[in-house]
Amino acid sequence: MFTTRFRVSVFLVWLGAALGAGLSSLTAADFATEVDTDVVQLPVFEVSDTRILPPPEDWLYATLPGFEVLSSLSAGETRRSLQDFALLQSAINVIMPGIQPSPSGPPSLLILCGRGNDFSRFVPPAQEVDTYRTNSLFITLPDRTAIVINRRQIDLEIDGDALAALDPGATALPPIADADDAPLEEELSIGATLEVDPARAFYQEYFRYLIRRQTGTDQQRWFEEGMARMLAAVDFSKRRISFAQIGDGFGGIKGTDFGALLSRRALIPLDDMFGNQSAKPDQVWSAQCYAFVHLCLYGRGQRYQSAFLRFVTRSAREPLTEELFNACFGQDFKAMTSELRGYIEFTDHKSIQFNAKKGESLPEPPVVEVRSATDAGSGRLVGETLAAAARISEAGLTLVAPYSRGERDPRLLAALGLYASANHDTERAKKYLSEAVKLGVDRTLAYRELSRIQLLDTPTNLTPAQIDAALYPLLQARGRAALTAEWFEQFSAVWDRSSAAPPPEHIAWINEGVMRFDRRPRLLIAAARINLRWGTSEAARRIIDYGLQTFTSPATLTVLQDLKRRLPAES
Repeated sequence: MFTTRFRVSVFLVWLGAALGAGLSSLTAADFATEVDTDVVQLPVFEVSDTRILPPPEDWLYATLPGFEVLSSLSAGETRRSLQDFALLQSAINVIMPGIQPSPSGPPSLLILCGRGNDFSRFVPPAQEVDTYRTNSLFITLPDRTAIVINRRQIDLEIDGDALAALDPGATALPPIADADDAPLEEELSIGATLEVDPARAFYQEYFRYLIRRQTGTDQQRWFEEGMARMLAAVDFSKRRISFAQIGDGFGGIKGTDFGALLSRRALIPLDDMFGNQSAKPDQVWSAQCYAFVHLCLYGRGQRYQSAFLRFVTRSAREPLTEELFNACFGQDFKAMTSELRGYIEFTDHKSIQFNAKKGESLPEPPVVEVRSATDAGSGRLVGETLAAAARISEAGLTLVAPYSRGERDPRLLAALGLYASANHDTERAKKYLSEAVKLGVDRTLAYRELSRIQLLDTPTNLTPAQIDAALYPLLQARGRAALTAEWFEQFSAVWDRSSAAPPPEHIAWINEGVMRFDRRPRLLIAAARINLRWGTSEAARRIIDYGLQTFTSPATLTVLQDLKRRLPAES
């Protein structure tokens, strides 16, 4: 459909090893379990003061593949924003096929804030000082991600302390909406604002979500930040896509350019840039990460691309030191800082242009159905996001309010159970989760958490009754919810603590989990032990050898080496 004048393979940086290499494929038959039909008495909340029962949340609701959406924008603006997002996803499929994973597990959450204090409600208390320095939040829930966007905030405060620390002589910082608003000759000042596009902020958080899905970690924040910023700067329409372009193509700068903030600004030392693991918004650090990634992938005739890919790969498993950097790039931090300064002032780079062939274009975005959110749905989604943002008390009230008004939606019950469990109210959690499981909730974490609760305060060697109690919710999940890595970890943990042999099909399921989620050391170790005790030594050997080749943690390697010594001699 699209042709390109220049294409480069970016996605070697996704750092994936071959999945399941050396592990044989095992199939599993369906397994039926008798369903417990006892009535569960759900907790009763007595409301003695109407102030503790907030009114129903007032949000619009929509869905996209892989996302649930809450919005306090108008219905029309919500629909347009989501159709633009759908077009962006189509554009990314052209530029980087395969980066967008197939939806698995519960959908991620997108919250579009357009009124009052909607956005500030979700800012974690530890970040309240930064409320006006960002218009986007990336919040990690136990089994999914929430992206929160303030669509009404376009002027962000600059961290004056950070700028003063970088350049004590700075006196002025211009807004940088475009070339006319941000003349390079104007002096820079502390305490001014940065004009940004909320849609770009959303795109940046979406790409951050994709990168974490690909890498499985947030430990390389400099890499994540630089890649997300570069991807978010994509320009696209139904017939044209421009990627990795700096400037507007006519010599002018854009607000998304790193040079707009870094020009004539003292750079952060590279060891500080790489070592910054803070989630605090910092526009200078973010822009410098973007500049470094862009230089290495698209600048200077791409002379640094191979070195960069080696550096990203090695720093994911080794301490990130100047020695490692020198081994990959052939220069130290000081030399690269000078190179980066020159690149910021004169950005010689190659961008990518995709153009639709005659008569073709990106597919028409789907029509998005926008409706009022239900009491149970909005309470559940807002409450869980508040809990993940460490707004614990408000989260509890938001979750329990629709329940107190008579809502018994299984997803709401699961959310209440998970909230209670996270706050160590085990008995209440067990009741909520048991009912959610009976109602067939489509959330794997609810089944796994109920199984975990069943094993609290139990001995290492489980009795048959204890095994049945822990397995029941896990077996009920099959066919109702996606079987995640956490499900397989819990399933294998039950049999790893058993004194009785598992059925052959259960061993097959555990081995299936190792092949699907081969970067999970807990799952791999439990599978190796189970195969060593009740499966075959050949399967145990393959799993152990794979783990020894894959993992670097000394604790993991010690356990695997001990298991290897217990293997029978090869014939």
